[in-house]
Amino acid sequence: MAGKLLMVGLDGMNLLFARHFAREGCLPTYARLMERGTSNRVLPALPAWTPTNWATIVTGAPSGTHGLPGWSVRMKTDPIEQAPLPCHDSRSVGAETIWEVADRAGLKVLIQYYPASWPSRVKHGYVLTPAFRDTPFPLAKSRTYDCRVDPGREPERPELPGGRRTVDVVEEGPASSSAVVALRSAEGWRNVPAESLAGELKVTLTQGRGQETLYVLVGGDGGAFRRIAICSEPDGEQALAELERDRWSDFVVRRWGSAGEGTVRFRLLDADAREGRVRFVRSMVYPTRGWSDPSGLDEELFEAVGPFFEGYSATPGQGRPELEAFLDEMLYQGMWQVRAARYVQETRGWDWHFCHWHIFDHINHSTMNQCDPDGPYDEETRRWHMEAQRRAYEVSDRVLAAWLALVDDRDYFLAISDHAMFPAHRWCNLNALLVQHGLMRLQPDGVTPELERSRVYTLPDRGAEIFVNVRGREPHGVVDPADFERAQEEVVDLLHGWRDPATGRRVVALALKLEDCQMVGLWDPDRNGDVILCYNRGYGWGPPTDGNLVGPGRGGLHGSQVPNAEHGILTNVAGMILTGPRIKPGYERDHRRYGLMRQIDIAPTIAHLFGLKPPAQSVGAVLHDVIDE
Repeated sequence: MAGKLLMVGLDGMNLLFARHFAREGCLPTYARLMERGTSNRVLPALPAWTPTNWATIVTGAPSGTHGLPGWSVRMKTDPIEQAPLPCHDSRSVGAETIWEVADRAGLKVLIQYYPASWPSRVKHGYVLTPAFRDTPFPLAKSRTYDCRVDPGREPERPELPGGRRTVDVVEEGPASSSAVVALRSAEGWRNVPAESLAGELKVTLTQGRGQETLYVLVGGDGGAFRRIAICSEPDGEQALAELERDRWSDFVVRRWGSAGEGTVRFRLLDADAREGRVRFVRSMVYPTRGWSDPSGLDEELFEAVGPFFEGYSATPGQGRPELEAFLDEMLYQGMWQVRAARYVQETRGWDWHFCHWHIFDHINHSTMNQCDPDGPYDEETRRWHMEAQRRAYEVSDRVLAAWLALVDDRDYFLAISDHAMFPAHRWCNLNALLVQHGLMRLQPDGVTPELERSRVYTLPDRGAEIFVNVRGREPHGVVDPADFERAQEEVVDLLHGWRDPATGRRVVALALKLEDCQMVGLWDPDRNGDVILCYNRGYGWGPPTDGNLVGPGRGGLHGSQVPNAEHGILTNVAGMILTGPRIKPGYERDHRRYGLMRQIDIAPTIAHLFGLKPPAQSVGAVLHDVIDE
């Protein structure tokens, strides 16, 4: 009998980067794993998005079956204003998972921070801190505060609401919001020196639960800021946190109005008394309870392991202070999951473990374009961003070493990514193209389709699809069902003829009518778009920075491009490293000769190793070539 299974999901991990840095000698854990086991490229399901592929990995089913070709599930018959079922909800996955197979066999499964795992679908196991984006758990999103004696007229970047408005924002996540705060004399404050400065910090709670107010206190003399503190009220003795450069404060536990008890911490990015400016970041406010199944385990873990949080607070590509803040957060988050798994193992026991950690996807979006030696960046820029990537892999190497301490030679250890990321130097405004050709009209917000006057429409969180607005199917349909196929053909012709005026290259690599999409894993006539598209290598979805239909992009993207885009060590292809008692050491499939392994192959291979049937809707193959039978 096999021992345990420990799966660590590394969102956005590039196996070629891992090998490159391991050869440099800075990733000893990766190097040891690759020597002990098999490491291989893995073809992502289409589209190469996060929820799509984490669902594919655990079901062995393509997105046409499990139902997550994007960030939500929506029927074509649903009104467009109706809230869809989000991807963090386990009910969005319409296929059996490998952890349900294990659960039915009487195995205890521990699932941490994994998309579409809540509400729990296992009876004998545990689900912790489920999903990873737009979940109902955070009490307030993270925020950067730019505090100035003279704030000027620079607008603050607003906090984004829960809904996603453009496809690129769906993939990248919301830009780190930044509030400009005026620093003024601390008049009316208690227990502060006369020369102190202060400002108000507004904390917007999620789910419309109002705002809380904190205060920043800046005390100084002799041309220096001697003290920077976060206070609960205008009183220098009521400090929640004392800020130091390049160091996260301790977690603060407090009640946040009607939202309940949650934790938060702060980190000083920079302070310049001569400029009269202080910048710091506030982490996400995350609850102390309510995020475990069974209930009560969350309170135990909070006491034994410490607070958790989703996501990250500082965008790593913005500069050294932000990069260091990001890496420290990711290290904490990764080690938290290790400590939680150890605690559950020691107190309750588990047989299989699944988790997800978003470190690489976060850093890829803001650094991958600049890592391209053929991109429009100078060598110094490329070196800095490659070093940022190296630092992220070094952090993950430390976390993987901690994970390995929980397994032995009888156990299987799987490190796997859902996709990697290929540079997207040119971005494409699909909505603007459809509007320009009279196929779609937009409401005054410039984003939402005006269905009563649109022959086709798009959804911001389903970016690989275009829907024909059919009368009698869509609530506001205008296209006669007899003209349905003609509308499809018109869209396909338009996409195949779309050229980048700057390069002459075709923008779209693939555009197919849904009935022709069995070969790419999409087919559901009730949920999938009527035309499926995939961008050419180097292109991505989103409004270009120059306002044109095709133009410069803001960062790297993965879901928009062909899943196997690759050049040198830059790739969109996922990777996996698998070790265990029956796994061939040092083996790598010759993918150019025999083809890439696929995400749909992972679940049936796990089932085979443990003598179980694969998930009910699995269509993947057992990876017999990695196994010593």
